Amino acid sequence: MTETTPVKYLKLPGSGMSRKGTWVAASRVRTRLWLGDDHLLQVESTGGYSETYKRFYFRDIQAFCLRRTKNWFATNVVLGFVTGIFLLWTLTVNVLPGVITLGIITAMFGLFVFLNLLRGPTCTCHLKTAVHYEELPSLRRLRNAEKVMARIRPLMESAQGTTAAETIVQQYSSALTSAQVVPATQGQATHLVDPTLEPYHSNAHRILFFLLLGLMVADALYIVLPSVVTVLLDMAVTAALTIYVLVALVKQNETDLKVAVRVVTWIACAFTAVSYIIGYVGRFSLAANGKLDSGEWGYIKALAAMRPLESSGRLATLLIGAAVAGILGVAGLLFLRQHWREKNRDS
Repeated sequence: MTETTPVKYLKLPGSGMSRKGTWVAASRVRTRLWLGDDHLLQVESTGGYSETYKRFYFRDIQAFCLRRTKNWFATNVVLGFVTGIFLLWTLTVNVLPGVITLGIITAMFGLFVFLNLLRGPTCTCHLKTAVHYEELPSLRRLRNAEKVMARIRPLMESAQGTTAAETIVQQYSSALTSAQVVPATQGQATHLVDPTLEPYHSNAHRILFFLLLGLMVADALYIVLPSVVTVLLDMAVTAALTIYVLVALVKQNETDLKVAVRVVTWIACAFTAVSYIIGYVGRFSLAANGKLDSGEWGYIKALAAMRPLESSGRLATLLIGAAVAGILGVAGLLFLRQHWREKNRDS
């Protein structure tokens, strides 16, 4: 009776989480890649109590599809925004326990930003064989994916052999000829979409752009009718705008949403951040001049007591804010409408 030689595996860099099942009853699955003598082994661990193994032999692998994503940048922006809000909040608190509590929260979010920056850009990696197309969730950081590709490329060439560049050029030329490709003419426009992107299905951007128009109206009402009601209305619209700008940034990630809509959303995010900074600076100024009572209600009453039409600086800030919000809202709705028209025309 012959004994089988145990396969020695080397753990490759990276690990990732994926979902299995429906959205309602989904389980979190942690995956890792291991390098064997003639294959890759993907280990999927569900809850630490069960494991599933998938083997990809080097002789069967046709390609690795690696694509850089914007998750890294979006996460940094969202976490940086939250860190900045808590930092400004910390600077406006005069009570020591509050300063300590908010300082700890600010440091935690700042640590998350630092760690995400340290791990580097994100990506998606898929492995293609003759029979299926498999995502590798453990390779979601570009640095790890490049290390793994460099490690297994010589092993794949050893298992499959190499192909001369001249042969690849000839095969590519013959494929173009057989496909009967028509050269583009001047003035011809073609709408190309990355096939790996998910179709955009959400109302988050529409709500965001209407909220921007609502902020313009709220600022205008506060200018002409400063009162507790208009201050509360302005603050409520700003809070909703903050929530939906973050939701829109998440929803648009890895989708085929029009680039112009994405740009307007990022500008709206920057506009919201600047608005919060200006608001906290104004609150700090009121506290320093002794015009602010303790608590949030004191701040609201101080704003209601102000007369924007009698203060050129306050009036200019509100007018600029209302104008920018209105421009972003109108532009976003127009670009979003154009996006849906193009989608309906292509479908």
